[in-house]
Amino acid sequence: MVGPSGCGKSTLLRTIAGLEDATSGEIVLNGRDVTNVAPRDRGFAMVFQNYALYPHLTVAENLGFALRLAGQPKAEINAAVDRVAETLQITDLLTKKPRQLSGGQRQRVAIGRAIVRQPSVFLFDEPLSNLDAALRAQMRVELAALHQRLGTSMIYVTHDQVEAMTMADRIVLMRAGLVEQQGTPLDLYNRPANRFVAGFLGAPRINFIPARIAAAGWAELASGRRMQIPAATLAPGTEVTLGLRPEHFVVDDTSNIDDSFEGKVVLEERLGRETVLHIDAPDLPLDPSEQTHLVIQRNVQSAFSTGDVLRFWFPPKRSLFSVPTERR
Repeated sequence: MVGPSGCGKSTLLRTIAGLEDATSGEIVLNGRDVTNVAPRDRGFAMVFQNYALYPHLTVAENLGFALRLAGQPKAEINAAVDRVAETLQITDLLTKKPRQLSGGQRQRVAIGRAIVRQPSVFLFDEPLSNLDAALRAQMRVELAALHQRLGTSMIYVTHDQVEAMTMADRIVLMRAGLVEQQGTPLDLYNRPANRFVAGFLGAPRINFIPARIAAAGWAELASGRRMQIPAATLAPGTEVTLGLRPEHFVVDDTSNIDDSFEGKVVLEERLGRETVLHIDAPDLPLDPSEQTHLVIQRNVQSAFSTGDVLRFWFPPKRSLFSVPTERR
């Protein structure tokens, strides 16, 4: 579940867990209505953003806490703790207290405390948001691998679209308490239901171009130029918004010179294996409420500099467009 801050992701997750009361609807797990079932009896295990470890207990005691509350024999608890610690590669931390651990280690312990209960579903509430960028990337890989090993369903809340795109089998994208679209990551990326979905997913962000349908397969821009788009059934004169992903632009290609545009580089971001260009392109005017410069991403180490003029074009089949009929 992904969306901007305040859209209701964590509230929905807490309602699933039983920490918030559902005001309507049902929560069903494997055909069983658990809407009014006590949280401990629902079969869910939740991992919180702030880890929620007991500071006075060791790692081993934190891992086995829920099993002790359930009255399981000590030998079974120790065996379960050892098994989970080995899975998460934290065996050498079992005798330490949370204050002696790094952020990534604490997160592993928090995840381990959920795993040891062998739940039907894991609930993750932005579990990586307190980690630095490098550690977040590492933990994304570890969580994905853990999911493959356990084979247990996971509901994962995040506002980070990179986490959503790289980790999810399915994405539920929310805004203001409502679901805007759900589906596989590539479904949402390649076939967004509306402008909000197109703009939320993708980094660098998509370019929005105001236009109107000129004829079948052609859109007229505010500059008067025409741009080829996938054929649509919309009537000529219909106002639309073109969505052009930064990575789909072709730079310095003269084979489509009639359909190309010219622009001046105002900023170049060199990111190692790729380059992001910010372009001033008068013939391709943007929606001023969204951005001031066209963004082009190149998967090469570009050698452009500020002030350079370049030509570029956009493959027609890559264009996304929508009629301005947003519900908000």
